[in-house]
Amino acid sequence: MIKHKILLLDDERNILNALTRLLRSEERQIFTAETAAEAWKELREVGGVDLVISDNRLPDISGIDFLVKVRQLFPDTIRILITGYPGLDSAIEAINKGQVYRYIPKPWENKELKLIVQQALDYYDVVKDNRALLRIARHQAELLKAAQK
Repeated sequence: MIKHKILLLDDERNILNALTRLLRSEERQIFTAETAAEAWKELREVGGVDLVISDNRLPDISGIDFLVKVRQLFPDTIRILITGYPGLDSAIEAINKGQVYRYIPKPWENKELKLIVQQALDYYDVVKDNRALLRIARHQAELLKAAQK
């Protein structure tokens, strides 16, 4: 049973293949894209994903700018930025503009990346469950208010 959808964006096919192998699970559906245009097409076709992992240096847009747009269109999607060129300025920009969940330098440590992804998906589930509970509580409050009248 598929529980989570993950989109991987990197212009290097070997990186996408490595990430796909690392993160593969029966509970996950993984989509890949080598350009932002491909990624947008994939996001539209599947109606959004739970987690996006993007490289920062892409041929058509920066990963930070891509994640900013993801945040605007899919605010609940968790965003992770991976970069081979880590720097304090890009980390600050990623956090401030893209509100990324994590900023990971290449090369990554496999165990650490798997743990980060699992934590991100767990966080996504908690946020989703909290929103559902809030909707129920608001509906019950409305019913109680109506019953009191």
